[in-house]
Amino acid sequence: MVGQVTVHGKESLFLYKKTPFGVGRFVKAKIVQGWLVAVPIAAAITAISLTLVPQASAVSLLAYIVFIVLLVAANVALALGLALLNPQFSESARAQMGGLMLNANVAMFASIGVFIGSMVVLDLGIFNTLLLQNAVIWLLGIIFLYLGKMKLSRIE
Repeated sequence: MVGQVTVHGKESLFLYKKTPFGVGRFVKAKIVQGWLVAVPIAAAITAISLTLVPQASAVSLLAYIVFIVLLVAANVALALGLALLNPQFSESARAQMGGLMLNANVAMFASIGVFIGSMVVLDLGIFNTLLLQNAVIWLLGIIFLYLGKMKLSRIE
């Protein structure tokens, strides 16, 4: 969903650009749309998975759900930023899928790389790893969203 930012082509982008703050509103709408789909699913899957752990307390259960929800929201922002940096205006499903897979792989490798780096290289526990992973992915997501928004604003 997030990767299909420009699937309707340049014509719809120009409509957004003509309105005041149109590109910013467009980006905000797409990020909220992604969050409305991904965050509840991640929260439900995490809650169900963690309730099966017998030693999990209510506080740790809630903390991990919050961390995962924040991480999924950050990954949505990162994926949207990557999609905005590399917009696919092609009508070809093959070209759109190629761009979508490239963006998804970059986001996935960034997230997994930070996780493994935190656990193995920095020797952090799971709680601190999730904190660091959230911070790094949010930072990358915000940077890529900003750069992507600037790129969309310059397209003519």
